[in-house]
Amino acid sequence: MVRYVLTVLAFGALMATSYGQCSLTNATSCLCRNTGETTCDLKPDITISWYALQTYLSGPTENPQTGTQAGRLKVSGSTPNIGYGPLEVRTADQSNLRHFVCGTDTFTVGGQTGFSCPSGQNPKQIIFQQVYRKEGNTMVRNERMAGSMTYHSAHNHYHVNDWTTMDLKLQDPSEPDPRKWPTVATGAKIGFCLMDYGACSTYPGHCRTSQNYNGGTALNTSANFPNYGLSGGYGCGTNVQGISVGRTDIYSESLDMMWINVMDGLCNGNYWVVAEADPTNVFVEENDDNNYTAIPFTMTMQRNAGSGGSAGIVAPDGLRGITGSTVRLTATPGYSYLWSNGATSRSIDVTMPGTYSVTVTAPCGSLTSSTVEVTFEAPLPAPAGIGATVVGPATATLGASGSGTEFRWYDSATGGQVVGTGAQFTTPSLTGTTDYYVSTRNVLSGVTAFGAKTDRSGTILNSNSARQWLIFNADKPFELVSVKVHATGNGDRHFVLKDNVGNVIEERYAYVPAGTQRVQLNMKVPAGTGHMITAYDDNTEIVLALHRDDTGVSYPYPVGGGLGSITGSTGGGSLYYYLYDWEVRTPDLIVESPRTEVTATVTDGVVVDLRVLLDGPLDPSTGLMSTNLRDLGLLPNAEPYTGLGHVFVGGGE
Repeated sequence: MVRYVLTVLAFGALMATSYGQCSLTNATSCLCRNTGETTCDLKPDITISWYALQTYLSGPTENPQTGTQAGRLKVSGSTPNIGYGPLEVRTADQSNLRHFVCGTDTFTVGGQTGFSCPSGQNPKQIIFQQVYRKEGNTMVRNERMAGSMTYHSAHNHYHVNDWTTMDLKLQDPSEPDPRKWPTVATGAKIGFCLMDYGACSTYPGHCRTSQNYNGGTALNTSANFPNYGLSGGYGCGTNVQGISVGRTDIYSESLDMMWINVMDGLCNGNYWVVAEADPTNVFVEENDDNNYTAIPFTMTMQRNAGSGGSAGIVAPDGLRGITGSTVRLTATPGYSYLWSNGATSRSIDVTMPGTYSVTVTAPCGSLTSSTVEVTFEAPLPAPAGIGATVVGPATATLGASGSGTEFRWYDSATGGQVVGTGAQFTTPSLTGTTDYYVSTRNVLSGVTAFGAKTDRSGTILNSNSARQWLIFNADKPFELVSVKVHATGNGDRHFVLKDNVGNVIEERYAYVPAGTQRVQLNMKVPAGTGHMITAYDDNTEIVLALHRDDTGVSYPYPVGGGLGSITGSTGGGSLYYYLYDWEVRTPDLIVESPRTEVTATVTDGVVVDLRVLLDGPLDPSTGLMSTNLRDLGLLPNAEPYTGLGHVFVGGGE
């Protein structure tokens, strides 16, 4: 409600000043970014303020791992528009049609604001960005689909979805882009109710020429914006939202979901808060490269360093490779890294078989991983190719032989497209000589298995909404493909995988209907000990319970495929939490040979259709020659003419 009142006041102040010659209906005095142009798109330029992130409401608020706000690092986001046009979104297109998304299904309705998904989940409403265009003195409004918004029951208004992301990261001095630094904790993609919270002059320092930390020149006056006042006077509306030129929207840490989820076990130390607006670039802007910022932040209310823990190793593509290729290994986050082969980067590309481990210097101290074994398979030899010669235009049948279970035909020596498979390949109709390339390959299957506690024991449904974890070891890196859950009601759940020192490894948000279902996770699990995994509510205050088990629980449970074991839970050895019947796998390894060039040679030739000669050399009644071919000029008058080959006429030679 406070946000709405502030909008009305700001809009009233705006109307007191005349901007009639540069408005959403009159482009006379609107300026284009490029001097001298009279026709241009007036695009917004959205940024996110490092100054507001660090100072608004005294900066981020850290909470310990106890209490009602347990494990939340609360932050504020200010997203100024420093462009030449407003950011404006509408929920209906210019045909007054509204488009709702329920899962993967889209529903189109006319003139309707309310809509319910058949499944019971909250619908997302597709929104349309309005891009204003100056054509001389005329203002034209064009629109394009751009993301969605969802009704937020806690605030009683619509949020533009995925407007910002907020992460806690460790700085990598060798990487200039903070978005690529190692992540230790995350917040969801937060939705803002886009609005003109205030002018840049009202919140000095928020609007800047650059949002790099401690950088940029402050844009604190209306004179800093050539089209200041080009505005829709945007409030937190059901149908229209936006941010005007020279204004900012502020979503404070006091509001729901404005936090980073700090997991239990994370150590005190120096981190960075990294925030980004419009992270998926669904909105058209002047500049998509200035939508992020970062500030340093020291955590002081988590656990102390030196209290134990170990590092982990992720192998995204598995621990097997082909001789001559590489296997990538990545350590869990830290300040610095030392691998058993002497490398000091976070990720290494292994070219030699053997065992590898890493020591990570991190906020929790010096952490050492278990070892992983990397193996390499010998490559297959290149196959032999069998070319073909045809009189064009015609198709050609090419062949190959060699070891391997599958032949693959390509249109180039490297890269390119697969155009066929099998020991024989029939080309398209060719008019000229064409080269193709064939390889042979084997697929070495990885592990696919099911493990964990298969299902609930007993007949009593014991629901639980607390954040309790299963604890497990991974002897090798693997992918957790899916799990079975039992939900008490419809709602979004947050699935989180973390390591033993609180670093978030992977997380997923998924809509889970009431009842029993399998949820796809596709999480990359590193080799390591003491990993933890859970599922709980959707990062809001809404309690959405899942069923746990307190009957017949007996740890350990194998993960499956010899990849590790579930050793216990944070609730004790008699309780099993939420995630049943794990589906796990390790990747297949494709061993492919070098490519062999195979040529389809196309020659010119004389094609004679004897059917047109039925009234000439062929006797229609007998099908035999009735005219001497020399008389027709088809054979030379003197020998030799053996190069003509055989001529078959009427079934005889």
